[in-house]
Amino acid sequence: MFANFTKLFVTLATLAVAASASPAKRQEDLADCTFLLKADGPIDQTDLTAIAIEFNYVLGRSLAVSTGTPVNGGAAEIITASYDNVFNVHKTLSAEGKTSAETAAVVEGWVGETKLGLSANWLVQAAECA
Repeated sequence: MFANFTKLFVTLATLAVAASASPAKRQEDLADCTFLLKADGPIDQTDLTAIAIEFNYVLGRSLAVSTGTPVNGGAAEIITASYDNVFNVHKTLSAEGKTSAETAAVVEGWVGETKLGLSANWLVQAAECA
């Protein structure tokens, strides 16, 4: 029993070290993007933290679906919000195995598409990456 516990602990420790080392390596080539996103319904704008979490989910999931690969990126930052549910959002992100230019081309191709969210679906009115 103790031997099995030890093996499990060593395996988990190895996985934790490998997982913590990988993201830093993968995040070297991030696309720096700005989005104009419009919700398909009302959004409570009093909780900007929850909205930023929503954008992290929407943009990360959308990139993963578009590329079929794991994604990396920084936290979404809301630049402006309007009362007609349009948000100007900044986010850095990358798809594993893609350059920042390749990631940018995928993201910029979303204009006119609606992306699945947790609290709303989001029309990508504009997307521009540097």
